[in-house]
Amino acid sequence: MAEVRYEAASRVYPGSPPVRAVDGLDLSIADGEFLVLVGPSGSGKSTALRMVAGLEDVDEGSIWIGDRDVTSVPPKGRDIAMVFQSYALYPHMTVAQNMGFALKLQGLSKQVIGEKVAEAAKLLDLEKYL
Repeated sequence: MAEVRYEAASRVYPGSPPVRAVDGLDLSIADGEFLVLVGPSGSGKSTALRMVAGLEDVDEGSIWIGDRDVTSVPPKGRDIAMVFQSYALYPHMTVAQNMGFALKLQGLSKQVIGEKVAEAAKLLDLEKYL
């Protein structure tokens, strides 16, 4: 893991008038810190997450992961995983398979994936759903 920093990061959707979905966000998330974004619909929560993942452009400011400015790095070069709001991300998979999917893509062994999924499930009190 690494620190994640938004430095005056903005996302502006073109239009008449333009929409500032995220406006000068300054946020530092420490290595290992757990953060929850809460707010009403349209407040920029998902856009901010999509920006750090590289799925949305950063029109102003920058985003850092560790000591690396990832503002212009394509999504595949950021080593970021996201879980979307819909519970049915991969409906044909079990909860454990969904949780371990990114690890599988990284080429980790089934044993390591199982251990990491079990650890995360315990931390999140999800063991009964595995």
